[in-house]
Parts: sequence; C-alpha cells; structure tokens
Amino acid sequence: TQAGRLRHLVDDLQELSRAEARQIPLSLQSIAPQRLVQQALEALEGQFAEKGLELHVQVPENLPAVIADPSRAVQILTNLLVNALRYTPAPGKVEIDARREENRVAFRITDTGVGLTPEQLTQIFERFYRVDTSRSRAFGGSGIGLTIARSLAQAMEGDISVTSAGLGQGSSFTLTLPCVLP
Repeated sequence: TQAGRLRHLVDDLQELSRAEARQIPLSLQSIAPQRLVQQALEALEGQFAEKGLELHVQVPENLPAVIADPSRAVQILTNLLVNALRYTPAPGKVEIDARREENRVAFRITDTGVGLTPEQLTQIFERFYRVDTSRSRAFGGSGIGLTIARSLAQAMEGDISVTSAGLGQGSSFTLTLPCVLP
C-alpha cells in the first residue's frame, strides 16, 4: 500500500539521518566472516533459486574474525545481496566471496546483472539515487539503502566500494571490515 511505502521511506530516512550522524549505537564484537555471510544468505537463498540465478559462496574457513556489529554487518551484506538479486536477470550468477586484504576482510558480491555506467558508479552511494527508477519503484526501493549501508560500514571503520565494466556487464560491490589482528 501507499501508506506502507511511505512508512518504510520515513523509517529509512530516520535510519539514514542517524547513520550519517553516527548516532546508531553499535555493538562491536569479534565475529567470523562465515557467520555474517551465512546469516545474510539465510533468508535469501531460496529467492536466488526461485529467480533462476546461480549462487556461489566462497568464504574460506581460515579468515580472521572481523570487528563489527553483527546485525549491522548482516544488514549491509543483505542489502548488497538483495540488490544483486534485484538487478540480475535470469539466467544469471551471483557470487559472494571473502578474502583477507592486509588488516581487513573484504566481502565481495559480484553479479552478472545490468551493470553500471561510469556516471552511475560515481553516484550510486548518493541518497535517493536509483539506477533504474521505474524498476526500483516497482521493487519498492527508496534509493537510500546503499547510502545507509556505506554510512554503517564507515561507522564500523570499514567501507563499501563498487566496480563495473559497464552496462550489461554486471557489477561488484565490496564491503571491507577491520579484522582482529593476531
């Protein structure tokens, strides 16, 4: 319903304001990267199969734990996975992998979806930016999920970046989080 969408938008805007002002309380703790990925995938795995998308997960067991708020890290990964699901037509493929990069663990979600132009790459984390407004509206996207995700990642001393070879060539989003140093 229209009222439900408005309520969702208001909630998103409030969360964005708090995230950008670093007013969201974070419960930072040490957590295994595998657990974060597993939790993010729990609710979504069936949707990938339903849509006819291959899902590949590669998260080595020997990765160091990351320092993050588990629920917020799962929220970010879920947001990135939902976007990959939303913007990858079947038959397609989505991969999530994690690897150590110096004092961080990088979680990369790569899809064979619609891809992004160089201009879209520079704007994708801006509030209210939508890659395809008609499609986003149909899916109920507010255009601020990635803005919130990046603010949350940065509040946990991490970040999110994106690459794409261009339209129709998929995209790759990378969430980095600090790892527990030995």
